[in-house]
Amino acid sequence: MKINYDIKTNFMSLRFQSIDDSYVDDFSEGIDVVKSEVDDSIIGFNFYEASSTIKRFGEISVSGKLALLTKLHRKILGLTQQDLSSMTGIPLQTLKMIEKGEKDTSIENLSKIKKALPKIDLNCLSVSKIAS
Repeated sequence: MKINYDIKTNFMSLRFQSIDDSYVDDFSEGIDVVKSEVDDSIIGFNFYEASSTIKRFGEISVSGKLALLTKLHRKILGLTQQDLSSMTGIPLQTLKMIEKGEKDTSIENLSKIKKALPKIDLNCLSVSKIAS
C-alpha cells in the first residue's frame, strides 16, 4: 500500500497497487475511488479534506485506516518516521509497517501513537477506548 499526503491541500491518496491506466469515480463527498481501466477493480482512493474524510470512511481495514491517520498526523506535525519512533518507543521498522497498513498493532502501541500525536482520532478504528 502506498500513501501520499499533501499538507498544503490536505489531500491524501491511497493506492493498493500501482497501475498506469486508471480512472476516478466519485465515491462519496470528499472521497473518490480509483479503478483500473483494465478490469474495473478498485486500486485506491483519494481523500479531499483528508483530516476529516478518512475518519468517516468505512471501506478500508482498521490497519489501513490507522496507516492513513498516523501518516496524516505525523506529517501535519512535521515529524519523520524516525522522530515518531523515538517519541513513542515503537521500533522504526514496526512503525513503517504500521504506516503501510501491513501490521496490526497492540493497544499499547495505539496508546503511544495517541500520546505522540494528540490530535489523532483513533475512535474511528472500532477500538472502544484509546488512553490519552
